[in-house]
Amino acid sequence: MRVKINLSEALGRKKMSQRQLSIQSGIRYPTIQALYHETAKRIEFSHLIKICEILECTPGELFEIIPDTGGGNEDGK
Repeated sequence: MRVKINLSEALGRKKMSQRQLSIQSGIRYPTIQALYHETAKRIEFSHLIKICEILECTPGELFEIIPDTGGGNEDGK
């Protein structure tokens, strides 16, 4: 399984850029970029709360679990 990060869609609904989210939330721009491009390995709860407050969404709207499509081991390799 993997976690899909729907930050791109959430920003699009609010017509907000990554830079604007970074400024409004106080979260470093590289952190926002990593979430946006789904390369982040973790997220601080305080960041999650701030992002959800600004984008007026729930954590469940930002993240979803995608099941494996088969073919690899548990690490997806």
